[in-house]
Amino acid sequence: LWGNEGADLFVIRREPGTTSREIGSTQPPVPNTFPTNVEEVPADFILDYNPAQGDVIGLAGGLTRNDIVLTERFLTIGDARDYESGGPFPPGIPRTADFRFLNTRATIIREASTGNILGLVKEVSPSQIQFTSVADGSIALG
Repeated sequence: LWGNEGADLFVIRREPGTTSREIGSTQPPVPNTFPTNVEEVPADFILDYNPAQGDVIGLAGGLTRNDIVLTERFLTIGDARDYESGGPFPPGIPRTADFRFLNTRATIIREASTGNILGLVKEVSPSQIQFTSVADGSIALG
């Protein structure tokens, strides 16, 4: 997920089929080494959350701030082009062989009662994230 300049509202909610498995590491990867484990991104990944621009994460489906737990992890993911802060690689444009791994820090948003991962926020610490409640009737799914 990515927004634009200015304040963005990113909405997360409980999703069927989400995972509670542990992802990433508490320690950053060793620099200049080939990754031994590339993570699958198991939930929506917010790529350009910017607290200075007033971005917030909306909690839908009855979730409240008390229902979630935030942890900071280090992930190695690929293809890095799909996780740029400006948005993923444009569809329809031929890809070349410049596949790149991305080592990144992310805040993992989990549902406290189940441990299920509801979302990830790239390069933002848990203390920087602001939440708001979002009524289900005020959002359209697509």
